[in-house]
Amino acid sequence: MKFSSLVPSVLAATGAAVAMSSFNPADAAFVTFSATPFTGNDAEVDFLLEEVGNDVKFTVTVDSNVNGGGDLRGVWFDIANDSLLDLDIDKMGSNIPEIQQNAGSVSDLGGDANLNGGGPNNPGNFDIGVEIGTQGASPDFIPSTMFTVKNIGLDQFLGQKFAARVTSVGSDGEGSSKLSAVAPTEAEPVPEPLTILGSATALGIGGLLKRQQSKKNNKA
Repeated sequence: MKFSSLVPSVLAATGAAVAMSSFNPADAAFVTFSATPFTGNDAEVDFLLEEVGNDVKFTVTVDSNVNGGGDLRGVWFDIANDSLLDLDIDKMGSNIPEIQQNAGSVSDLGGDANLNGGGPNNPGNFDIGVEIGTQGASPDFIPSTMFTVKNIGLDQFLGQKFAARVTSVGSDGEGSSKLSAVAPTEAEPVPEPLTILGSATALGIGGLLKRQQSKKNNKA
């Protein structure tokens, strides 16, 4: 295959990318961070917050590589502007039985879904609390959950406090942990599809040329 024969395909791909980019929303962003224990057993809970249109999607996961993971029982967080409370939160499934919203007043969601203890390391109360599943690992052991906070910007969560409650921790499932974190103050931009496609196209052309050169070498 001659290099010149690749040109129409490359131009077509570039045109498709430009067409796709015209339908993209404004530049999106995301943040990732991890909560570590302020009391209880060793554990880690990873947070991913992504801008999706006018909403922010939360993905919260207990890291199974740390002390065997555990059962996620609750997530708490603050927002920058308390006047925005009474947020519309899409549960995205059936594993969220309760959501509480009350500026600087939420820490106990009932049962074992609370942030009690920890002495001076306790992060205090929060604006929002999201209960996950039910008490105990059976019948609903939940290592990860997702929910979407509607009609709000990612900036409302930057630099804010977060916390999580994890039970059934450890290889024997007898441990538990309460964890806290502070979100980054700056978000990361999501790469534009045009940039991604351009890089993929360049890599593809490089691979084709390498294969063609290899064939020539073999014939020689």
